[in-house]
Amino acid sequence: MSNLIPSAPTTEWHRQTGTDRLAQTEWHRQTGTDRVAQTEWHRHTGTDKVAQTEWHRQTGTDRVAQTEWHRQSGTDRVAQTDWHRQSGTDRLAQTDWHRQTGTDRLAQTEWHRQSGTDRLAQTDWHRQSGTDRVAQTKWHRQIGTDRLAQTEWHRQTGTDRLAQTEWHRQSGTDKVAQTDWHRQSGTDKVAQTDWHRQSGTDRVARPLLTQCS
Repeated sequence: MSNLIPSAPTTEWHRQTGTDRLAQTEWHRQTGTDRVAQTEWHRHTGTDKVAQTEWHRQTGTDRVAQTEWHRQSGTDRVAQTDWHRQSGTDRLAQTDWHRQTGTDRLAQTEWHRQSGTDRLAQTDWHRQSGTDRVAQTKWHRQIGTDRLAQTEWHRQTGTDRLAQTEWHRQSGTDKVAQTDWHRQSGTDKVAQTDWHRQSGTDRVARPLLTQCS
C-alpha cells in the first residue's frame, strides 16, 4: 500500500489520477473539468465560459456579440434595426410616422400644437379661450376667475383673497386687520382693549389692581 500512495507532493500518480492541485492532467483537460484551461470540447460545444464558440455567435445566443440574425430581426439589444426604425417601435429613434401622427413622445407634431393638446406648447386657441394653463387670458382676468391676478371687481366687492377691501376693513369683518371698532369694543382677538385690561377680564395681562389685592 505504501507503494501505491507515494510521499512525493506532485507524483505521476497525482498527475494521472487528476488530484494534483498544481498541474491538471490531460484527463482533466480532455474531459472539460479543468478549471484553468477549457478544453476544445468546451469551446466547440458552446459551454466554454471564456470564449463563446462560432455556434453561439451564429445562433444569436452569444452574450458578447449579437449576431447578424439578431440585428436583422430587430431583437438585437445593442443596435435597433432599420425595421425597428421604420415601423415606429424603435426605442432610440422615433420614426417620421410617429412624428407625423402625433404619437411621438419626443417631438409633438404640428397637429398636436394646432389642436391644443400639445403638452409642451399651448396653442393660441388655448390662450384665447381661457383654458391655457400657462398664460391666463384677458377673459379670465376680466371676469375675476384668473388664479394669478385678481380683478378689480374682486378687489371692490370684498371677495378678493389677496387684498381685503376697504369695506371689509371698515365693517370689522376683515380677517387680516381688525378695525378700530373691534379694538374699542373689546372683541378684538389680537389686542385686548383697555376696557378688558382695566376690568380684570383680560386673559393675557391681569391688571395691577388684581395682582396687588
